[in-house]
Amino acid sequence: MKKIISLLKSNLLPIISVAAFLVIFIVSPEKGEKIAVKFKDTCIDTIPILLLMFALLAFIKVAMDSDVIKNTIEKSKGVKSVLFAYMFGMLVSGPIYPGYSLGNMLIKKGMQVRVVVIMLSVWATLKIPLLPFEVKALGIKLTAVRWIVTAISIFFMALLSEKMLKVVDNKGE
Repeated sequence: MKKIISLLKSNLLPIISVAAFLVIFIVSPEKGEKIAVKFKDTCIDTIPILLLMFALLAFIKVAMDSDVIKNTIEKSKGVKSVLFAYMFGMLVSGPIYPGYSLGNMLIKKGMQVRVVVIMLSVWATLKIPLLPFEVKALGIKLTAVRWIVTAISIFFMALLSEKMLKVVDNKGE
């Protein structure tokens, strides 16, 4: 019985979602059908991205276990690691949610918090593959200003995040 309750608690959101869908489908079949079609379309769009991202994460995890990469990460405390974070974040295209798992893995392998914060923040805001669309929509001046201000802000936010985590960690000890 405890296992069933635990299973229900850990899956509460999906259970509520399915229950809400069923109620809507019973009350208004046409709305329920629209929801089902949207859900199917979202799954079709998302699953290939998720599969590719998880494959990338699996590859990175295996690569991280190699001594060469592990030593490089452990030694990367300076400008090189920050530049790597900026470049990696700018070049990655796609959704950021796999980046959280990657960031967690990098921190566990010894990467500095500031480097991971930079990588994730740049990944979320400064994407080279999207640059042409941004220039077309916002113009070159606004795009340039946004990129410069964002890049500088990310650097200081990363430093602040690292310092705040050290303070929090020290209070916990």
